[in-house]
Amino acid sequence: MFKSNNGDGKTPIGFYEKAISELTHAREQLQAAQKEIQILREELQSTREDLKQELKKSQQKSQQTTDALEQEIRALKNGLEDGSVIVQKAKMLRGKDDNYWIGVSAVDSVNHHCLQVWKADKNTWHNDVRVKAATFLRAKDDDHWVGFKYMKKGIYHTFSVWSGKDNTWHSRVRVSAADKLEP
Repeated sequence: MFKSNNGDGKTPIGFYEKAISELTHAREQLQAAQKEIQILREELQSTREDLKQELKKSQQKSQQTTDALEQEIRALKNGLEDGSVIVQKAKMLRGKDDNYWIGVSAVDSVNHHCLQVWKADKNTWHNDVRVKAATFLRAKDDDHWVGFKYMKKGIYHTFSVWSGKDNTWHSRVRVSAADKLEP
């Protein structure tokens, strides 16, 4: 009598059973792969839609930026044509380069001129103006100026007066001063 060993694959039935088992396993793997492919397709479609929306937003923002720049260029062109840009710069002093301009912003309560710096690259005004003190001080009028000459005996400050009328320095200076001068 002939006995078949179903699992050994040495009989025709064993071969069929083994092939069926392998085919079933392959079918299961194929179904799992198809599910994974479907999930990836859905994710890809979602990513495509997100990218389309981001591209649309980016194009709208780019168009808005372009429109704003065109409007700014038109305003600058109009300012150049009507002379307002040149007139504005003519009212100011050039700073360290063409991006910095100094202009009078106001006159304060004690009649001091307040200056501001305009930064062209940022289109902003700044109150932080630093100015080195003048070498000479105005005396009684624009024709007379007082300036430091030298230290006498290392203690006394000696000043001279320049007179614009005769273009000479005068070494005798009469000054009535306080004991201490505070900045």
